[in-house]
Formats: sequence, C-alpha cells, structure tokens
Amino acid sequence: MLDLSGLPNTGVDTVLFIGAGAVEDSWDPVLNGLGNRIPESNADTANVYFASLVHRLRWLHMMNERQVQSVQARQIYADALTEAKAEWTAVTGDIAKSIKAWHGNKLRGEAEIIKERLLSNRRFEIVTTNWDLSASTLQCNLDGDKFPTVDPIHGNYCVGLLLPGEVVDEPYRRWDNLGEFSQSAQSTVLHVRDCRRMIFWGLSVSPLDAELGVLLRAGIRQRSFPVDEIVVVNPAFDPVIRNLRVHLGIQRYFGIAPSQLLYVAIPEAER
Repeated sequence: MLDLSGLPNTGVDTVLFIGAGAVEDSWDPVLNGLGNRIPESNADTANVYFASLVHRLRWLHMMNERQVQSVQARQIYADALTEAKAEWTAVTGDIAKSIKAWHGNKLRGEAEIIKERLLSNRRFEIVTTNWDLSASTLQCNLDGDKFPTVDPIHGNYCVGLLLPGEVVDEPYRRWDNLGEFSQSAQSTVLHVRDCRRMIFWGLSVSPLDAELGVLLRAGIRQRSFPVDEIVVVNPAFDPVIRNLRVHLGIQRYFGIAPSQLLYVAIPEAER
C-alpha cells in the first residue's frame, strides 16, 4: 500500500470517478481495434479475452521465473511468454489507434447536469478508467491552467493502455513512461484519502476494475475522517454500491439513475 502519511492534504472536496458507461458508444472503437481477435463483437466477449490475456501473461511470467528443470520446458515457456507479450503490444496498440481515430468519445448528455448539480462550487478532481480523452471536456481554464486535473488510471491512447484487470506494476511489462502511470495512481489515492465526497458515474466496479479497487482501498484506509457521502450515478446503482462496499466499507451511499438527475433531491452533508 502507498504510504502517503508525509504528503499534505490536497484540499480536494469531491472526486468524480468516470467509467465507460459515462461515454457515448464507448465500446465501439475498442471493439473495432480488437478486430477478429474475438469471435463475437461485444463488450462481454472482449472482457473475457482481456482477462484471459492478462492471466496468461502473469502465469507465463511466473513460470519463466521458476527454475524449471527441463531445458525443453524452459524454452516452451519462454517462447509462449514472448508470443503473449507481442499479442499484448499489438492489441493495446490497435485499440489505441482506433480510439484516437474515432469521431465519438463524447460524454453522455448528463455530464452538464452532473457538473451543475453535483460539482458546482466545489473543488473537484477527476479519475477516469477510460482510454479516451472525453473526461477532459469537464475541464475549464482557471488562471491559465486547466482545472480540474484528470487522472487516467488505466492510461489513454496517448501514453499507453492498461487492460481491464491490469495494475501499474505488472511484472511482465516495462513502461518507458511508468512515472506517468504511477503519478495517476498516487494522485488518486491522495484524493480518496482527503476528499469529503466521491461520485461514481458510469462504473460497475466489477472484478475487472482491479486497479481502481486497489487505489480505493489504499486511500480509504489512510483517511482520518469519514466520507460525507458517496454518490453513484448509474441506471442500476444498487449492484455498484454493493461492489463499492468491498473497497470502501460502510459509508453513506446515495444512488441516482441518470434519468432522475434533474428531479431527485440530492442530500448535502453538513459542512
């Protein structure tokens, strides 16, 4: 776990976590980049492929680290790992190119409502698990700087991609720009440690959100005061809240369906 005890409070009031459900047609460029690597072009099949590839890379790396007696077996494992790494490089590269060339990658219509009703007059930061740059549309120029900052914890098509289920320091992979990924991870933990409020929009917090879960748990365990409230914006928010409890424990959760953002009374914690 990241030890952040020596770092000062960030002063962030709210952290907005954004997932694929917040972006229009978010899976289209991903499936386009996958091409014929999967038998059926849908998100569920793609996630099976991603999870299998990540597990294969971890297992083959472990087998290559062991002192396998057979020379022939060592060579088989070495060749298989080389092949899997090449596949990882190719698929992440193809997806990145597809997203970069895509004409969509726009936040859903409720973005402005969320900004007005949930983020207005608050100092907020953004954490996204998406590979596109759509979250940056919530930024505005403040004193010459873009505000708020955006931490892409799964990377993006500019700096490289983490596949669903991967974490920053996978032993089989080496980054030239590891510092950028590590900075996003540390920044996210700091925000979770210090913020008063969290908002999760378009995230399922599924088993594939491994990196997100690690960072949430690391931040929540270093807090010195309770979270005022955790707001989940999702058409089916109950399962998301159940999943969040695994990482964040018993907190004050509040679920909102996107269609109800304009009408539902949003509780404000005592300030």
